[in-house]
Amino acid sequence: MIDNSSILLVNKWENKSVNLELLEKQYNFTVDGPDYESIQLPVTIISTINVFGTLFGNILLIYVLLKNKALDRKKKFFSHQTLIFHMCVSDLCYVFFSLLPTLLISLFFVNYDFPQIFCKIQKYLSLIPMYASSFLLVATSLDRYYAICEPIQRLHYNFYKSPKFFAYASWIGALLCSIPNFFLWGKTEIAICDIIPENMWIVKGNTLFFIIFAWLLPCILAAILYYFVYRAAYKVNRLLCALPKNNDSKKDPSLHEISFLRKIMTSVTSPYNFLFSKNINQLNSITDSKIDGINRLQDDAFDKKKKQTIKLTVTIVIVSFLMYAPFSICNFLDFLNVKLGDGKIATYILFLGNLNSCTNPIIYFYFNFKYLTRVIQEIGKCLGFKNSFFVRSTSSMNTKTSNIIKNVKEHSSNENKE
Repeated sequence: MIDNSSILLVNKWENKSVNLELLEKQYNFTVDGPDYESIQLPVTIISTINVFGTLFGNILLIYVLLKNKALDRKKKFFSHQTLIFHMCVSDLCYVFFSLLPTLLISLFFVNYDFPQIFCKIQKYLSLIPMYASSFLLVATSLDRYYAICEPIQRLHYNFYKSPKFFAYASWIGALLCSIPNFFLWGKTEIAICDIIPENMWIVKGNTLFFIIFAWLLPCILAAILYYFVYRAAYKVNRLLCALPKNNDSKKDPSLHEISFLRKIMTSVTSPYNFLFSKNINQLNSITDSKIDGINRLQDDAFDKKKKQTIKLTVTIVIVSFLMYAPFSICNFLDFLNVKLGDGKIATYILFLGNLNSCTNPIIYFYFNFKYLTRVIQEIGKCLGFKNSFFVRSTSSMNTKTSNIIKNVKEHSSNENKE
């Protein structure tokens, strides 16, 4: 199995001609000695940027989620926010257990002078976030399925259908699936942390297992679940749009009965109950069309929030699986003993899988920029910047919304006069 950190290939190329012969046999491609010099600098620069970008983005996203939860103490995490939080933890684990150790070893240690147990533990921990990331994406799809397709059952709390259970199951599955890496890797005779030659055929089976359970099967499950989610969400939207909007439409018989009873009550009221009858007459002025309009506004607001969460989670799932696609295909070609040229192509392809760790914060802030601005406001208030850009922007947005509400009220009052 090709290692999940492309820096390792460059690190191996830095060894002498004895190591080059081993790489030709083990990785099924020809390595030219001077080639590593042309690729070492860009690989190191891109990996360093990736490490700092992943750390900054995911730590910022975790801080934003926790800060917004602290500002609204009565509210809890939404189900998809809980799973996104676990995705951030998975990406941070990928940096600390895979990218950062490999980068430091490749830069400061030509020979691997660490104990063999350190090599085994590091390779075991480096694979856990890769499995966890894929399993959490399936958990996100499953969570959206229960939230959209079975909302009534979701009202009754069931731990086995909660996002916490999905997250815990994903981590446990990742811990179990990564166990073979602990036994397949070790310190070799040429002082590098690599696959033990006696386990080469077992590595082929482990590679196929990774491709199926960490990429192919999660892709299929997520696609099936989001098919049902999309059909349920937009089917309800079409039904809401198909409802009549004019006053000539069918009215709820219960509303007619209530209005009829109110008319009887107003006819039999005495002069001493004039104040109460006046309030009842004001209630009667609310027509059925207005009640239907209020219901429509509530349905539209809920529908927009529902669609936003669907777009957010679908985008994260698609981007993650597309990023892992070249890495999985590259591993599959290695499983079939297909040559990958001089190794440069494989090295650059592996970067797409590494860059996946810094995409989730970008996608989340794109769909929920208001959470980021809210935290920046709070930080600005603590630092004394009361007249910051975000405060002015939010105040202008509040004035716009207040103007819209005034216009709606004026429009409704004009309809009452007519």
